[in-house]
Amino acid sequence: MVDVDVDILNTATQIGVFTDDIILHHAPPISSSPIRYIDLEGVRFSREGSVSILTLLPDAPNITRRIYLINVHTLGT
Repeated sequence: MVDVDVDILNTATQIGVFTDDIILHHAPPISSSPIRYIDLEGVRFSREGSVSILTLLPDAPNITRRIYLINVHTLGT
């Protein structure tokens, strides 16, 4: 079993740190490390609904496996 760290992001500052991390670890020259998994959860998930949680699992073999849960609902308030 692989150890996985889970980060719950629900502030603009946390999103900024997350974005910097993604750019640092996924920009050239290792651009072959894409986001491996994306999941969206929401309320009435359709054109008229809203996204509540965005889950991202980057494919970064050289760093600790980390799952990011972005609380979109909380960020909107």
